[in-house]
Amino acid sequence: MLDTFEVLRQRRPRHSAAELCRWIQLPYSTLRRWRTRRRRGEPLIRKPGPKKIPELPVAEFRSRVARLAHRNKRSRGVGQLHAEFGHALSRRAIDAEVAEARDQHKRQHREQTLHIQWLQPNLVWAIDACKVKTDKRDPGHVVVLARDLASHFHFDPLVLPAESAEQNTAWLAMLFTHHQSPLFLKRDNGSPFNELHLEDFLAEQCVLPLNSPAYYPPYNGAIEHGVGSFKREIRSCLDPDRPVPALRHFMPLVRAITHQRNDRPRRSLGGRCPSQVYFQSHRTRWNRPQRLETFEWISAQVADTLKANREKLVQRDVHSAWRNAALSWLRCQGLISITQNNKLLPHFEHQNRS
Repeated sequence: MLDTFEVLRQRRPRHSAAELCRWIQLPYSTLRRWRTRRRRGEPLIRKPGPKKIPELPVAEFRSRVARLAHRNKRSRGVGQLHAEFGHALSRRAIDAEVAEARDQHKRQHREQTLHIQWLQPNLVWAIDACKVKTDKRDPGHVVVLARDLASHFHFDPLVLPAESAEQNTAWLAMLFTHHQSPLFLKRDNGSPFNELHLEDFLAEQCVLPLNSPAYYPPYNGAIEHGVGSFKREIRSCLDPDRPVPALRHFMPLVRAITHQRNDRPRRSLGGRCPSQVYFQSHRTRWNRPQRLETFEWISAQVADTLKANREKLVQRDVHSAWRNAALSWLRCQGLISITQNNKLLPHFEHQNRS
């Protein structure tokens, strides 16, 4: 039939292909399909029935899926997987297998992750900053948040046009005056929280810093989660088509959201709100001798750890040893409880105060 069409096309060059197809009663879509198959060197008419699919190496496929670099929402290397196994599996089936493997990976990670519960308010604070803006061209404002980890209480935030170590230090000094300084201060490795001016202030107040490991936000996950939810709440109150208001109009909104979060009952606090837990609970006032004694104990543990590993010592080991020593001191004092897979570990649940 295709040869008949080609002969007729040579005899009637002025007529369109659709008209010629009607003369020989050949559907135009069939003509185009046959032409494509002939150009590819394929048979014009295929046998009816499903195509024969090559056998799928199931063990190799599942092994490749398990070895992918699974992240929270995506997995790296899925494109190569489609190229190698697309002849035997559809794209949807491969994506479903990858999604199931990623969910299993996340479940295993959650089961192996240890969660620390702080048992006394005013023991550990966490600070972090976020940029609030509505458009890429909008400069926005920097909001610095401080949170008591035991009670989830958010202190009066600091709003700045740009990050500043000097203003962060003055703000922390004001909070320490009103609420008493904590024993530990968790912070990330951002420059405004690690400059010499702030370091000297913390040393003067005898507040022990705990820096997060590089590229590991879950170490300071409480304030990281609080910053994320705070940004979502404040953006819901702003007009996305307009820039962020000036500081004098933006600051009342930030304080209102902070007070609302402090007065919201939380299931993790037994139905109480952070304000009740922070102000109605016993808050230990750490005097200077206690702070110095804690610092000396942790420093001795750090020195022993570094002395044991002096052959392969690198800079990050110093911060890691400091974090581990601080965790050991908190365990010995019974100031924390560690949970795994939502179950208290009995070894740390009945720790007695030394």
